[in-house]
Formats: sequence, C-alpha cells, structure tokens
Amino acid sequence: ALYTVWIEEDASLAEINPLIITPDREVKALDAKVTLDGNAAFRHPDHADLGDKANADPIEVKAAEQDVVYVKLDGNIGILGNGAGLVMSTLDVVAQHGGEPANFLDAGGGSDAAKVKQAVELILSNENVSAVLFNIFGGITRCDEVAN
Repeated sequence: ALYTVWIEEDASLAEINPLIITPDREVKALDAKVTLDGNAAFRHPDHADLGDKANADPIEVKAAEQDVVYVKLDGNIGILGNGAGLVMSTLDVVAQHGGEPANFLDAGGGSDAAKVKQAVELILSNENVSAVLFNIFGGITRCDEVAN
C-alpha cells in the first residue's frame, strides 16, 4: 500500500516510522509521513487542498496561482528567466560573482508582456529585492514582449 501511494500520488517521500508488532501479533503503523512532488500537481488536482497554506510563503502561493515557478531565497537580487536550467545557471553565476539571489523565477516559454509584468511584481513584492536581473533566451519567448 505504501509503494502504491508513492507511485500513484507522485510522492517524493512515503514513510512509516515506527512500525510495531503488538503482543497480539498485529502490525500497526504509529506514524506516517508523505511528501508530494509539487511539480506533479497538474496530475493531481485533488492534492490542492492538502498543502500547508498557513506556513507557505505568500509570494510562492501567488506565483503558483499565476502559473509561474517561484522560489524565495535569502538575497537581494531578483532573478527572472525563462527555463529552469537558464535560471539555475543565472543563480550560480550571480553567486559566483558575490551576488545574493533573492529568488528563482522561471516565467516559462512564450511569456508575453502581461506575464512578465506579473513576474516582476512578484519579485518586487519581496522587500529585500534591490535590483532585478533578467536573463531571457529569445527562442519561444519574444524579447520585445519582455521589454514591453
């Protein structure tokens, strides 16, 4: 059953600990933990109500509602890019040169001016951000749309 949950619900962790055998030889799970893969949420709309919204970062919640991948970090340089690999590389380069990224934000491919505006507003809603670095690969996303 635990393996089925792990596979069918796209869990990244499924654990029973402790598992005991009672004096009557019954097997009982005294505690269990399940961590669901948020990147698989599109396959599991029923998971939406399971999240711990009380402890969620409000910017991350708003980003998810806008279909933008955003992760808050501890720095002061906002990062906006298109494509997870490009954004990760940008974070690395900024850190290599002594900068401190404030976020990971992947606006995705084909972003238009409205989506980029929303993304910038998300980044700037973090009061620690003092600058925003854009790194856009001009393939699917038109750079003139980003500039607008």
